[in-house]
Amino acid sequence: MNTAIGLILARSWMNVCGLLSFLVVARFVTPAEIGIYALASSVILLPTSLVGAGYSEHVISRDPERHDTATAFWSVVATGVIGTLLGLVAAIVTDVLLDQPEIARIIALMAPLSLLWAVTVVPEAVLIRDGRGSALAAVPFTADTLGLLALVVVLLLDGGVMALVVNRLVSSAVLLAGYLGAARLPPRLWHFDLAAAKRIGWFSLGVVGSRLAGWANQFGTELIIGVVLSTTAVGYFRMASRLAGALFSIVTQGPNPAQLAYFGRSTAAPHKAYLHALRLHLSLVMPILIGAAMAAPTLIEVLLGPTWQPSALVFSILCIGSLATIGSGVGATLLISRGRSHRVFMIHTATAIATVAAMLLGAQFGLAATAIAKLLVVTVFFGVTAAVIEELRPTGLQQTMRILGATAAPGVAMALAMGIVLLLWPAPTETVVSLLRITLAGVLGLAAYVAVTLLALRRTATLWRVLLLKKWGRRRPLPRILGRGWRFGTLSP
Repeated sequence: MNTAIGLILARSWMNVCGLLSFLVVARFVTPAEIGIYALASSVILLPTSLVGAGYSEHVISRDPERHDTATAFWSVVATGVIGTLLGLVAAIVTDVLLDQPEIARIIALMAPLSLLWAVTVVPEAVLIRDGRGSALAAVPFTADTLGLLALVVVLLLDGGVMALVVNRLVSSAVLLAGYLGAARLPPRLWHFDLAAAKRIGWFSLGVVGSRLAGWANQFGTELIIGVVLSTTAVGYFRMASRLAGALFSIVTQGPNPAQLAYFGRSTAAPHKAYLHALRLHLSLVMPILIGAAMAAPTLIEVLLGPTWQPSALVFSILCIGSLATIGSGVGATLLISRGRSHRVFMIHTATAIATVAAMLLGAQFGLAATAIAKLLVVTVFFGVTAAVIEELRPTGLQQTMRILGATAAPGVAMALAMGIVLLLWPAPTETVVSLLRITLAGVLGLAAYVAVTLLALRRTATLWRVLLLKKWGRRRPLPRILGRGWRFGTLSP
């Protein structure tokens, strides 16, 4: 099996199992209990997210002669031990100084995750380097499936939110055992080169910064909500962000690798390549995210139950914010492909700092204001990314903003069409009728989206035709369809 396909299958199944675990647990626990778990996991995921940062990338792409594999393995294990010890210290501090025994207990139980993941990092990188796509798909599938089964068992035993803890531990342990058994590690695994460790460590600093910024952007915000608001508010926010994150992963799973390959071979100017990829990506995912945002109340009630209705507005806001996040992600992929990863690190760091500050301010006014603050930050830094790509040229940036504004027109039309249907057809009490109502609104909204795109956005419609012809019409000559002078990668904006 192809390595990329194996990774996509593994990540997709992981997202499915992660989403299912929260959907199942939501039926058995309260928002406050989810909030307690969210706060504890936010603490323990800080050291876990930093474990192996940069070392995996080094083994995959910077060690062709495979001399540094053993050194990278033991270096990562050392960081895992440190991460586990820090987790135990955090549990003691939370219990003794902050008087939060429930949160402290979960932190202590999840502390070994850092070490479990540390032992897994390099074997996974070796499998990727060696092109072992089947193992990359089979091992995570088994781990996530067994973790989900363990979660169900704990719930049936009335374990409550501890089911999520057991789910994490079981899946991580099975993943570790599977990768260790499948990876072809070097015979001299006990070999450790101090000079190589220092060299890899310096390389990993940039990746550590990006992961730290990612943690602050995703989990640090939940700590702010817990401190300023309540554990119940954290529970609502975690559930909404979990659903929005799963949806985001689905709509970016395939396009992200494709964009990296496209940017790597495109001969077009950076801003033109950016606009081509951004226009196509947004045009494909916008109806999904807009539809989810408009249908949020019904989706939350059907998937989670009426107890979780306060999550609906947060989910809608986060879905809209995902559009800006995708725009920034496309820009980051372009910058990385052109050897400007330091710019990406600076943007990510600034985004994380601004997000924490904005959400700290927004939390003073409630949960919805907190989500709006995050939306504003990602939108602003979407513009910053576009400005960096345009090399801060005012005319180029203005053109980019005009094109992006036009690209948003079909989404506005879809939202209006769905809003009219939902307004004229009041929300029923029966679940089946509610789903029919949302389905009708979605179909009419999608029709409005496609119509406005075909009528008003000529270039986006052309990209759609190119995509369809490349997939189903390989023998049909593209120039005949697109007109003279067209070449892939040079389509003008």
